[in-house]
Amino acid sequence: MSARTIALQLRTLAAEPESQALLLAESSCLSGLVSLLHADNDEDVLILSLQALSLLASAGTHTHAALVNQPGLVMALSHLTEKSQVVLKVSR
Repeated sequence: MSARTIALQLRTLAAEPESQALLLAESSCLSGLVSLLHADNDEDVLILSLQALSLLASAGTHTHAALVNQPGLVMALSHLTEKSQVVLKVSR
């Protein structure tokens, strides 16, 4: 199964309110999303993964702790933020 297919399935599940709690409770799903954030060469995978995380983050106040405590998530998002700032500076 390709990284894009996995990211698409996770985003689809994250869009369904009845699946959000399961995704947040299952550490392998969150760690899979974190791993997909390292797909620097595949913009589609990055976008799908970020959309899934955004959907999960907006699911309610109980989601904050699960996301913040997910190993590597904050670091991966920080890395993407720094990388995008560098790209913006270069493109100006």
